[in-house]
Amino acid sequence: MTASETTDIRKKEMIKNLHSSGIPIDIIALQTDLDIAAVLHVIKEIESGEPEIFYSLRCPYCDSVFTDKKELSKHIDRIHVGSGLLEGDKRKW
Repeated sequence: MTASETTDIRKKEMIKNLHSSGIPIDIIALQTDLDIAAVLHVIKEIESGEPEIFYSLRCPYCDSVFTDKKELSKHIDRIHVGSGLLEGDKRKW
């Protein structure tokens, strides 16, 4: 099992525990560093008992997962290095 798979399992367990405790979805998203759509997908997967593939993009710095490029870009800007490659700025790369 890779480190990113282990991270995914940990995040799913965290989402499951927070959701079963009645924590609002937006707070769960903040706690797990996922966007709300990804949290909703995990909750749906947990409730249905069937795995659902939804992770489409990973942060190259911390392995966080995102469902769209815009969310990944905002995450990188906010948490890691600022504006750059995903916004089309190739000067630093």
